[in-house]
This record gives sequence, C-alpha cells and structure tokens, in this order.
Amino acid sequence: MRSEAVEIDVTNNNGDLKPGMYAEVKIPMLSGAKSLLVPNAAIVRSTERRYVIKVDDGKARLVDIKEGLVGKDSTEIFGNLKAGDKIITKADDGVKDGDTVKE
Repeated sequence: MRSEAVEIDVTNNNGDLKPGMYAEVKIPMLSGAKSLLVPNAAIVRSTERRYVIKVDDGKARLVDIKEGLVGKDSTEIFGNLKAGDKIITKADDGVKDGDTVKE
C-alpha cells in the first residue's frame, strides 16, 4: 500500500463540499496484468528497446519489458519474468545475451 498526494476536480452540484475540506480516498488498482517491481538501475534503456538481464543457469538472458509506474527507486515492469527470477540489479548494455554471469 502506498500513499500519494493528488489534486482532483470534483463536481459539487449540491454544495456538500466546502472550500478547504480534505478527503481520504482509496482507489483500487486492480489489473489482470502481472507486474514486478525492479530497481531502476536494473532496466537497460536504448532507442531500440527496454530490457532487464535475467540470469538463467549462469547465462545472461535479455528480457524485453514494458514499463509501468515509475518511482524514485523502482519501476513496475511487465514482461516474460516471474517472481523469484534472478536479474542483474545494476545492468548495462555491455552484457550480451548468452554471456556467462557469476551468480
């Protein structure tokens, strides 16, 4: 659960809302899509693609991803990954698919 300060416009036809009032709102963020949260430094961004580097049996596997919500330290990603997969958390484009990676 996270909190965020936002400002919204609300229709107030009956005048129940008064200037200066505050509200606490819960917005369900339900989605059928499965996403993971990774450190921002784990994402390699180029003009052609965005990917993370998964470590599979000591080999680097480049996994294309789509980015979701971006936070200060982490980013929501969508791709062919699952919870528990090992990724390089400080990735760069110098690692190529199939390279040997020390686990």
